[in-house]
Amino acid sequence: MGVKIKIQDVDKNFTARDGTVHQALSKVNLNIFEGEFLCLLGPSGCGKTTLFNLLAGFEQPTNGKILIEGQPVTGPNPRYQTIFQNYGLFPWRSVEENIEYGLEVAGVPREKRKQQVNRYVAMVGLEKFRHSHPRELSGGMQQRVAIARALAVEPEVLFMDEPFGALDAMTRFRMQEEIVRIWHENRQTIVFVTHDIEEAVFLADRIVIMSPHPGRIKNVIAVSMGRPRDRTDYDFIKIRDVIYKEFALSTKKELDYYI
Repeated sequence: MGVKIKIQDVDKNFTARDGTVHQALSKVNLNIFEGEFLCLLGPSGCGKTTLFNLLAGFEQPTNGKILIEGQPVTGPNPRYQTIFQNYGLFPWRSVEENIEYGLEVAGVPREKRKQQVNRYVAMVGLEKFRHSHPRELSGGMQQRVAIARALAVEPEVLFMDEPFGALDAMTRFRMQEEIVRIWHENRQTIVFVTHDIEEAVFLADRIVIMSPHPGRIKNVIAVSMGRPRDRTDYDFIKIRDVIYKEFALSTKKELDYYI
């Protein structure tokens, strides 16, 4: 696999109203490979969402650079779609109209739009709800619409910021299985932000563990298990426990930081 995204010596600073400079990220270096499912994992305040925003082009690094296929990321790009926890659906548009939106903006001909909508409505299992509006759907169904809308424009990279965080546990498990199935079929590069260790182990090819003060990459763990994954499997539990130990050590250091 070739390198799809390269993060080189990235720092990110924010200036408070009183002029105090806060360093959110320090010297972040990472290669993300084409077709990889990569999870950014860490507690609140570790900089994972800041790094996510830099990758998606919503913000720019203070120092260093981010390249996608060798080109600097200077802003959002339709080739790289972003999915957030709050779904971002248009309440006045039906399921199929929401999925069609990005294709309309891109000027895709009507017949091609229809084909794409049909494909992705079926892919996320919402054929019976294609004419429904967001208010008529459960949270998990709304998130499936958001995923289908992003995939319909056939992006090269999918950025996902804790997309299942607001869902109940069972729906979250189903959505994790769903995104793995969709990823396996499409093989886009996915960068997925989460603070849930088991979610990261279930989803990722590699897990990037981040720590705070300032945000930085502490470790990168390859998940060498096959798919589908069983959360009760010995290898799954072993990898999960390795990460728990990493976080236990980080938590102790963080407490020491404040004392």
